[in-house]
Amino acid sequence: MACCAGRPAVSRYSADRLPSLFQALTSQHSEATVQTGDGLRLAWKDKWLLVRGSNTEPIVRLIAEAESASEAKSLCDSAAKML
Repeated sequence: MACCAGRPAVSRYSADRLPSLFQALTSQHSEATVQTGDGLRLAWKDKWLLVRGSNTEPIVRLIAEAESASEAKSLCDSAAKML
């Protein structure tokens, strides 16, 4: 498994907009298992994406793990486009 967690994608984003982002990502990836304990985690059998807002900065972290680094980066890039 490869991940982009070593250097997660980070984007400036207002925390009050996170619920609409989570809704959009959940709708776009309806086949994924959804967990909302600490941000939004979308999981498939061979990959996952975590999107979480920072409690101390106006940023969102995008962290993914997949079979290849390019697939993990693609998950982060896809979510970043929705910011």
